[in-house]
Amino acid sequence: MFRDKKPEQEKRKSMAKKVTMEDIARELRVSKSLVSKALSGKYNVNSEISRKIIETAKKLQYPISYQSTVESHSGNVVVIVDREGFSNTAFWIKIIDRLESELKLCGFNMILRIVEDGEASYKPNGTTRADAFIVMGLVNQNLLKELKKQNLPIILLDYKIIVGNYTHIRVNNRLGTSQMMDLIAEKKHRHLLFSGCCSYAASFRERYEGVMDYINAHPELNIKLDHVDCSTSLDVLEKKEEFLAYMKQKERATVIICCNDSVALEYNILLKNAGYRLPQDISIVGFDNILESSLVDPKLTTVEVPKTELAIATVENLIRKLRNPDALNRLVLIEPKVIVRDSLIERRNQT
Repeated sequence: MFRDKKPEQEKRKSMAKKVTMEDIARELRVSKSLVSKALSGKYNVNSEISRKIIETAKKLQYPISYQSTVESHSGNVVVIVDREGFSNTAFWIKIIDRLESELKLCGFNMILRIVEDGEASYKPNGTTRADAFIVMGLVNQNLLKELKKQNLPIILLDYKIIVGNYTHIRVNNRLGTSQMMDLIAEKKHRHLLFSGCCSYAASFRERYEGVMDYINAHPELNIKLDHVDCSTSLDVLEKKEEFLAYMKQKERATVIICCNDSVALEYNILLKNAGYRLPQDISIVGFDNILESSLVDPKLTTVEVPKTELAIATVENLIRKLRNPDALNRLVLIEPKVIVRDSLIERRNQT
């Protein structure tokens, strides 16, 4: 006999019904406007009713944003980034834009402070008081020590090195590199060139080490790796002649693994101006997935760094520190993913 599927289908349909604020309000016998305020962080989250609303929303699997579960703030968060890093990569501009959006969502005012290379002291702008700091990139460690003396929450976002007694928010660079190496190996490339200075930033070192880890883990592939210390567009231009001489060698790389997309785009321009066909003569891959990587010809295969997730994790941990200054520091790794486009093709006739 065939069982009547209608009741079962209706049950599945009911279970799949999207939970609304009205459902939460009905469950707790409160107004929809109160639920809305509690879930947007605009109502006192320390109150008993707010806690019940948030608990009920979680129970009913209603999607709630992290800012609704923390106290609304109105302080100043100073974001400090070095001028070199800010000027040389579009990645930082995108990250800062996301940070400002997330901070504003939680009621914070973001103050951007661009510091010079070697700057080791912090002076507030006028009478503006800082309530917390987010430090990014290549900022001088002595400046970091000065900030520490103010006893305010400090979050390090993709900071140049891993230092103790701080909460770090970083991309899992080794994972992203391993994923890219899987694709490169699948495309039968066996001679690689890595472009990036390991001492320039921890992220570049981790990406280089990720390549080395992969090579060492797969000796059967017999992959050869060359290395050039070009970490910025300016570096590529300064070593133009040296690189073009390398390209004329019989034994040279068939793919360039770039420490970031900005460097990859500079190689794209340089190689095309020199008469090379891309990707037929040489493939190029990058890291970051900036907007320009999808506009260049050929479109760049790259590792996407989830900028929104980085910003959210940074603000989440900043709020955690504001609520509990004694909260343990931790390392938060955000997972990247490979974006496959046109700049990496299969290498044929490998010897």
